Amino acid sequence: LTDIASAIGIHQLRKADRFHRRRTEIVEAYNHALKGVEELTLPQTMPDRIHSWHLCVLRLKLDRLKIDRAQFITELQQRGIGTSVHWQPLHMHPYYREIYGYAPSDFPTACSLYPEIITLPLFPGMTETDVTYVCDSIRNIVAANLKKAENRKQRAEV
Repeated sequence: LTDIASAIGIHQLRKADRFHRRRTEIVEAYNHALKGVEELTLPQTMPDRIHSWHLCVLRLKLDRLKIDRAQFITELQQRGIGTSVHWQPLHMHPYYREIYGYAPSDFPTACSLYPEIITLPLFPGMTETDVTYVCDSIRNIVAANLKKAENRKQRAEV
């Protein structure tokens, strides 16, 4: 760590608890506002754990939507909401594929989750208005891209 980075880091450490509290509040607001959206799986916490909330990751239930994750992200970006995917299964990174010969099918659970996840904006400076806008945008995108109920029922029966 350079001297400059260390000097900045010392001052940031003084704010760490406040930043963590704010990120936790934002995730709680996301969860509260989006809890009724059946097309999403919201992040959960264990009662005996402290989550860092470095990231807030949603899972899209793609079988209920007409769009994929990339289009969902694009629609958020068109509304001025920056989001992305911060996780890729380790065995899918080029190094592990090339050196160890891993294939996506080697870890099917990780591969099945990967296309479903998006990371929501999460930083201490977010306002309640920001959080509400993100949640309203997510709800609107989901509502505009629902698969018809009978299509979902047919898929479930197959």
